[in-house]
Amino acid sequence: MSVARTGALPNSYKFYTIAVNRFENRRLEGLVFHESREDAVVFKSLTQMACVLNRMFDENHYPMKSVDQRCFRRKQSEADGEETGFATAEAPGTHCGELATFRLHVKYRYHATWQGNITHLESGTVYPFESFMGLMRIFDRVLGQPTGAPDPLGKKMCEVAVCNYQDSTFAGEVSHPAVKDRFFFENEFQLLDHLELMLGERPADVQDDPVITPRQGSVCRGSIGPMTFLVRVLFRRNDTWQGTVCWKEKGEQASFRSFLELLIMVDSAVRRAGFQRESGASGEVTA
Repeated sequence: MSVARTGALPNSYKFYTIAVNRFENRRLEGLVFHESREDAVVFKSLTQMACVLNRMFDENHYPMKSVDQRCFRRKQSEADGEETGFATAEAPGTHCGELATFRLHVKYRYHATWQGNITHLESGTVYPFESFMGLMRIFDRVLGQPTGAPDPLGKKMCEVAVCNYQDSTFAGEVSHPAVKDRFFFENEFQLLDHLELMLGERPADVQDDPVITPRQGSVCRGSIGPMTFLVRVLFRRNDTWQGTVCWKEKGEQASFRSFLELLIMVDSAVRRAGFQRESGASGEVTA
């Protein structure tokens, strides 16, 4: 396992400023600032922010990753050619976000996720986190949109159908054959909520629903797909999840070691499938 060597790194390089400009419907948008860059890096979704920061961590060699990112099966040349450049903007005079400003210090990248702390600069409160899932809960709490969690359904697996991909955000629905309702998501926070509902441990005094709902037909309409992923959580360790994800249309399966890795795998698969070929300059799917 690699360990970050920080002796030659300026202390200021260990910190990143996250300027959040919008969190409408729990979709995170804003700018990333770092001492090594004169401009600001734009992100339009939580997953895009994570990918931007992972690349900046790699460029600055801190914190060093302990494992390589997993992906669905493909040729190495395809994986090497997938990486895209940053979307940047001229850095404003102040590094403050319109909604909130955070100072992020990721100390380690163990278990395919992040460990560190984040400071909400407006209040001065420091929040430690042990995983990317923990960081998501902090954003939800500070930005004022946490949601109540219903009793989990205790399923062994569930189906995630991605039907829209716009501005680096995928949307769709989460479902299970034995659950009548389908749960729509428009961002990563809602996706996490629905997966926790489906896959969380069911109370012992609640009986399973014996009804198997029909699965024929389209799951939901959108601009793509749908692309369907079967997600199974096998372990809950290190404040995150480990399990398997199967891309049904391609018949490909891979293991994930964290929720962050799962997000990046699904995002990479959507982009790999070529659903941005007919996108406009802004990244909006026009098909």
